[in-house]
Amino acid sequence: GNVEQHRIQRTNQFTDNVFWSTGNHTVKFGGNWEKYNILGYWERQARGAFSLFSPAVVQQQNPALYDALPLTLRTTTAGVPTFAEMMQLPVNGTLTIGMGDPNWWGNYREPQNRPNHLIRGYIQDTWRVRPSFTLNYGLSYVIETNWWDYDLDRPEYLRPILPGSKLGFIQRAEKNFGPAMGFSWSPGSNKKTVIRAGSGIYYAQEASQWKKTYERPLLGPAGNGQITFRTTNLPNPFFGQPGQVATLNFTSPTPFTGQNMLDLLPSIRSQLLAKWGSSQEAAKKDLSGPRGIDVVKQANLVFAGDRYPTPYVIHVTAGVQREIARNLVVSADYVMRRGLKSGVSNQSHTWDANHFNKPRVTAINPMTGVVSFVRDPLIPLCVGNQADVVPFPCSTGPIIQYIPGYNSRYQALLIKVDRRFSGRLQFTGSYAFSRFTSSQASTTSPTDPSGGFFQDCRNCGYGINDADRPHRFTFNILYEIPDLKGGNRWIRQVLNGWTVSSITEMVSAPPMNVIIANVDLHGDGISTALLPGLRVREFGRGMDANQIRKLVANYNATYPTLPNPDGTFPTYRKRTAENQIIPVITLPDVFSNGGRFSSTDLRVTKAVQIREGISVNLAVEGFNMFNIANLTNYNAILNQPAFGQPTDRVNQVFGSGGPRAFQVSARLRF
Repeated sequence: GNVEQHRIQRTNQFTDNVFWSTGNHTVKFGGNWEKYNILGYWERQARGAFSLFSPAVVQQQNPALYDALPLTLRTTTAGVPTFAEMMQLPVNGTLTIGMGDPNWWGNYREPQNRPNHLIRGYIQDTWRVRPSFTLNYGLSYVIETNWWDYDLDRPEYLRPILPGSKLGFIQRAEKNFGPAMGFSWSPGSNKKTVIRAGSGIYYAQEASQWKKTYERPLLGPAGNGQITFRTTNLPNPFFGQPGQVATLNFTSPTPFTGQNMLDLLPSIRSQLLAKWGSSQEAAKKDLSGPRGIDVVKQANLVFAGDRYPTPYVIHVTAGVQREIARNLVVSADYVMRRGLKSGVSNQSHTWDANHFNKPRVTAINPMTGVVSFVRDPLIPLCVGNQADVVPFPCSTGPIIQYIPGYNSRYQALLIKVDRRFSGRLQFTGSYAFSRFTSSQASTTSPTDPSGGFFQDCRNCGYGINDADRPHRFTFNILYEIPDLKGGNRWIRQVLNGWTVSSITEMVSAPPMNVIIANVDLHGDGISTALLPGLRVREFGRGMDANQIRKLVANYNATYPTLPNPDGTFPTYRKRTAENQIIPVITLPDVFSNGGRFSSTDLRVTKAVQIREGISVNLAVEGFNMFNIANLTNYNAILNQPAFGQPTDRVNQVFGSGGPRAFQVSARLRF
């Protein structure tokens, strides 16, 4: 995470803007130059990290090992275990350790690779064509000189997963022109109506230079920078002893303990450093020799395209505003925001271009349906000592590609009634009808319900965004209670100075994916699937509970083996290509995609004038006055009993939407 690094960042910026008025024109032009230079280090990752099996898991899976553990790990009455005692637990998984120069950029072309220059210029004219009509138009241009690894080409190793045209150097995006135009028109003589519209293209710097730091060690000469190794294929020196496995990759408790791993760390570092190489030597090399990816044969991030685009957004807006009575204005506006190449959300596609986890079925047991399979990546799986041969065209893990293709579209119609403060009364009511669609952020987190579900069809992930809320209504009102003019001074002091205000908010229920977990229905290595027949987050957006029931009935009739009339299952059961039994889905009687949000807050204030220049404002506030539950986090996992059931509610100390609450406050003004 970000805490495992430190950064030395320096930004130099120069901005100049000129305003020039002549006749009916107001011209603005100017520019911005920003030099961004950052140096960072991953030195904390060089220490390594590994996990241990908990005593409960050891007791369940290997009782003999559990009985040999110190008493402090087997009971709560023997005291707190020491570090040495905890290191007697067996290792779980692998050791992860960073090897090489922790400098983000390594030594290869390091001085010239770090700085990035952002240059932007613009010109804009506001032309008052008539007193009632104003036209605004302009053009901007932006370019960044060194935001990506333009000096590193894609090596031959990546040919099986990249088209030949994308094996070369990445081209810089240089056609970043942003035109914009808009107008405002007040027809008629009373000027109570305003018609306005505008559109423009706007570019944004992508906050993703960290991706570049991941890529440089992989595409640069072997030994450049720091790379993360796992001991998955390293031989276990204790192999041959009872219970010991062949490599330092532990899927169940064995006699290999945390202390054993600590004792082996110097030897492991020596082996991996000899394999990775020296950053100082890498600085003397060129790109004709082995690259970092030739050594590790997997990648946590490489860029997939042949041109690194600048994210941009297309904005379109049009509306009308009308004063229908004194101090009362009604407006209606349409807005469209189209984000392209990671625009708006600054997210991106990442996916395993190597299809490392994609299974290939080798046999099916005709009696039980048990599936035998092997991994079938595009770059063949390393066998034997192939992982140690450099270069050799085999792979040891996924090759995660970054694809700047996260697109989105937000459209909305906003209707607003606004009464300006007069006669002690002010209120505003607004209603928005909207739709928000986007690409899914990732296809590399198969257990993440918000991630991707399609390894072989990246465009299939475009659909409803989880922030989509078709209907939003907000109404706020403020009223000052009239003051008592005559009567007793003390009565006036009590009855005067009161203000009552309220705000009500109502929002549509969220959309939801309907997910079948731990099942690779598509045979693509992603063990999370949408219910067949559904698109992304379609439940609650075109699909209701009755339609979900029909799709589940179709699924049960097509995919799994159904139980016998007595509830037992036959010996033969349908399985996925990864030998997962395809489950029969049983829906709860009542389920939902989520609940609507509704809250009304009330505030009563009293102003007390102590003397001239000194006053106290007293306030009593109530939140969620009708105590609406506002349930949230509805379970999206279809093959769990709690599918479609809420697991939480809006929760806060004080604020809209949570359990009904009150607070009293006082403010002294002087």
